[in-house]
Amino acid sequence: MKTKKTTKVRKSNPLSAIEPFLADAKVTEILINGHENFQVAKSGKLMDVPSPFKTEAELVALIQAIAEPLGRVADESHPILDLRLQDGSRVHVVMPPISLNGPVVTIRKVVVGRLSAKDLVEFGAVSQEIIDLLKACVQARLNILVAGGASSGRTTILTILANMIEDDERIILLQSQDEVFIKKPRLIKLETRPANVDGRGEITMRQLVASAVNLIPERIVTTDIAGGEALELLQAMNSGHDGCMQGMHANSPFDALVRLEEMVGYANPSMPTLSVRSLISSAIDLIVYVERLRTGQRRIMKVTEVTGLTDSVVALRDIFEFEQLGYQNGQIEGDFFATGNIPKFMDRIQEVGIDLPLSIFTPKTK
Repeated sequence: MKTKKTTKVRKSNPLSAIEPFLADAKVTEILINGHENFQVAKSGKLMDVPSPFKTEAELVALIQAIAEPLGRVADESHPILDLRLQDGSRVHVVMPPISLNGPVVTIRKVVVGRLSAKDLVEFGAVSQEIIDLLKACVQARLNILVAGGASSGRTTILTILANMIEDDERIILLQSQDEVFIKKPRLIKLETRPANVDGRGEITMRQLVASAVNLIPERIVTTDIAGGEALELLQAMNSGHDGCMQGMHANSPFDALVRLEEMVGYANPSMPTLSVRSLISSAIDLIVYVERLRTGQRRIMKVTEVTGLTDSVVALRDIFEFEQLGYQNGQIEGDFFATGNIPKFMDRIQEVGIDLPLSIFTPKTK
């Protein structure tokens, strides 16, 4: 009697549709606007590519394959979700009926941690003089704020600065999603958590900050401050927790200060404006402002010192700035120029034995 051979049917992997784009190092973002419209951001430019999805059901299967391992469900009851892939890439989903285009998915690939300061200099994103200054500021334990818009490279800069910290220091990293790759032996990572389907179990960034202070940190690094946690962070920096690094969305160094003031107001609306500004001016030493140019290029646009309060306003003074000098072959050409201002914190850098030549602050001919 002949036995019938049984063939195993392999279930297709919904993620296979996007794997070629995840594997392409030049692709930084994947934009799916319904199953028929597929775009990728590659080498700083957005381009249309043939969609790997034949039906909407295939796209929904991809979304569920990403959501289910995280204990999430994408449906009419939960039409907007923040998810992530196993490598830490951030995924944002909007489902019908909220989206009229069908399921919409945006994937921002994790690239931070793969780039070094040397890479940024070679790409023209920053000058060696700025890198030398920032490294000295990290070693001198200055409090640094990295500000910039969406996709500006803010998190990449924050990661590079955090990796300049000495290996023997205890670092508490606070983040909403695991996207920062810090290679340090004494690193502790804390992550926020959204509420479950019953509306319970949420862990906010403000709660993480309160916990971090009690974990005896030598450095607190926060990827994105966006709310009332700003007050606790500023108070921590003013009470012995120096050398902290914070990231935030802002459109300029001045806008970063305005947003910080607003965030403190969320936490304590009755706090006088002058007290808030005094808190900010004494906590933040340096602002690194990054920007994504219209060509897709990313640049450190300004390195700005916070000098204190002047006439009840937080005073800023630019140390370095990027200036556009031309436009050629679809790319912005420019250079980084010192303003001639020598930072007041140079004495702190010299006190820890760092030999940073004052010549880097000498303006060069444009």
